[in-house]
Amino acid sequence: MRKLCTIFAVVRLTSILVIACLSVTCRNIQQEHPDLFDSNKDGLELVLKSAATHGDFFSNSISFAVNNPAFIHPGQSLRATPPFESYLWNRTYRYDASGKIEISTSKQVSGGYVFNEIWVTGDNSGHYYNLNTKTYYADNTSMLALLDLVPQTYLRSVLKNRGSITQTGISEVNGQSCFIVEGMHGSFRQRMWIDQQSHLVIKIETIRNTSPYGDGLRSYYFTDYKTINGISLPGRVQYISHNSVFGDVENTYLINEIDSSTDSAAIIDALSECVKIDYSYRKNAEAIKLSDRLYVLENISNSEENWSYNVLFAEFDAYVLVTEAPLDNVTSERVIQKIKEIIPNKPIRYLVQSHHHNDHIGGIRTYIAEGTTIVTTKGNTEFIDKIARAPYNLLPDRLSKNSNDLKFELADPKLVIGDDIMAAEVYNIGPTLHANEMLVTYFPKQGVLFQADLINDDEWPLDSDLTKNTLQAIKKLGLKINTIVGLHGRTIHGKDAQKLFDAKL
Repeated sequence: MRKLCTIFAVVRLTSILVIACLSVTCRNIQQEHPDLFDSNKDGLELVLKSAATHGDFFSNSISFAVNNPAFIHPGQSLRATPPFESYLWNRTYRYDASGKIEISTSKQVSGGYVFNEIWVTGDNSGHYYNLNTKTYYADNTSMLALLDLVPQTYLRSVLKNRGSITQTGISEVNGQSCFIVEGMHGSFRQRMWIDQQSHLVIKIETIRNTSPYGDGLRSYYFTDYKTINGISLPGRVQYISHNSVFGDVENTYLINEIDSSTDSAAIIDALSECVKIDYSYRKNAEAIKLSDRLYVLENISNSEENWSYNVLFAEFDAYVLVTEAPLDNVTSERVIQKIKEIIPNKPIRYLVQSHHHNDHIGGIRTYIAEGTTIVTTKGNTEFIDKIARAPYNLLPDRLSKNSNDLKFELADPKLVIGDDIMAAEVYNIGPTLHANEMLVTYFPKQGVLFQADLINDDEWPLDSDLTKNTLQAIKKLGLKINTIVGLHGRTIHGKDAQKLFDAKL
């Protein structure tokens, strides 16, 4: 016992000495670099004052809408390079402070889809509702807390890392004299321009890496401020996204107060038709064998939500072919590792990239680093080349550390890849409602078709125009299909697949 007391005494003395040394060190640093400490103190005071001026969403009841009837989303456009199409983007946010209930709605149009979604949350519980499929699942995500088009979100984020906050200067934005304050927004650097008189945020810049487009700059300009139930919100938000792949893409959003009482009741009534979705059939990140030498990695992202991601791969005599590089480089690394566990000592020679959308091509740089040949269409080669050359200084990946030559094989309109034991036929069935250039991959010996975004069984209604047009295009090709694999959703086998083709289109 006496020995233990001695040990504790030594530990306590050591701790006191360490704290004392740190205190002395901090005092020395403060004496040697008083500007750093003063800058942090001044910056923190400005951010706190600005946060108080803007107000906290969750302190008062509030209802408002954010609209953009000409929303430009290059990552989900019909074409890979400018000019891009514009779509409808509309969201509403309602928060009842007395009941602590949040209702958020979203309507967005793009690529042949009309998304209608609702989130209802409160007291650490909530649900997400998909009005397209009339389903719901548990989700207590606060969409209001995630809204990235208002200053409150960035002020709240930077205050989570107060030590990163510094005041760096003064400059003008649109004729307004502003304090410049820098800090961390998550893992990315953020710069804010705070009006000297009103303490409202006039501009925000964040530098971040977005897969697969690399390092980029996001700029937000906030004007036409209004007060909604004690909360200061910009009436107009100009958002400019810049990266080396797309250049500048500009969107303008309008924020307006809305009536909450009658609208909320109508929204809740509409949810009564929804039923709880069951995704227990998903084999998370497991390799499902479709036939000899043909596999599907199902739900590779372990998604519990309404969009899963499946990757098909095929073993040839001397190499492997993969369809699609979804989400990001981390996902591609996981896919490649699993493929090499199942098929060791064979290179991944081909990646068939169905189309250019960001959630499908996010992990393509990993395959380029692997030395894989990208199977695509002529209209996507310039785009993929820009992705391969994009700077990745903020989050270095395998390709940025070890560059590799970019190799293409084009399916315009058809490419056959095969040997004595396996064959794949890649068809460009575009233009489609989803993308102007769209590849599907067919394995004739097995009667298996892989497609992305066109047929999403159990995750999107199969009676959509997108699915109907796809089935018509495949019928024209005369392919004999008994299995349909989708990047999203459930694999459709045998009679169920035949029913789709037999249905009146």
